[in-house]
Amino acid sequence: AIIDTIQNKVFLSPDRIQSIKEAISTIRLLRRVPLRELSQLLGKLISCISIVPWARFHSRTLQWEPLLPYQRAGNSNSGSTVILPPRIRTSLLWWVSPN
Repeated sequence: AIIDTIQNKVFLSPDRIQSIKEAISTIRLLRRVPLRELSQLLGKLISCISIVPWARFHSRTLQWEPLLPYQRAGNSNSGSTVILPPRIRTSLLWWVSPN
């Protein structure tokens, strides 16, 4: 995180922003997405909750729909793959939008 003490604001680092954008771009291109990649992306998104307004809300669809059943079963880090519904692919666009 970047802390601006003059403006009293906290920002994501350019590296973190780029990492999230790259992960989302990769995931949106895949037909079947490895659970491991979804879990890693969710971790990155959750790490932004205290910095990015609405981050918690915009990470929920990824957490609840494709990952939660596997997390409950202890398989979210397995080599399994899932097909992401279009609404989840669309919801990820919020993270890569310019604002």
